[in-house]
Amino acid sequence: IVNIDNVGSGNVAWITKEGMVRRYQSDRRLMSGARRAATENEIRVKGQEYQGLSTDATPALARGYRAMSVMAFDINGRLPDWHWTTDTVSNIDESNLETATEFVTALLREL
Repeated sequence: IVNIDNVGSGNVAWITKEGMVRRYQSDRRLMSGARRAATENEIRVKGQEYQGLSTDATPALARGYRAMSVMAFDINGRLPDWHWTTDTVSNIDESNLETATEFVTALLREL
């Protein structure tokens, strides 16, 4: 499972661990593929932990499924505009969507 969430602005990253209280490590094979995809395709994406509200991958990880999220963060490590009045189409950075698409496509090819 590759969960794509909040990639409209900020720096795109694959999530290495996620969860609010209990932290769940993303699938090792997916993270290895993510590293290769980013390096071999020269995509500026890196791994990052996420300790915030659950993503759609969190329940899957908690149940032992192979999963990993792809998200984007601001310079302070937060999700830009997340659930704020500024969370609008006008604040989406098209280049972010292109980066996320290129990265996930390369990741899937690695698998």
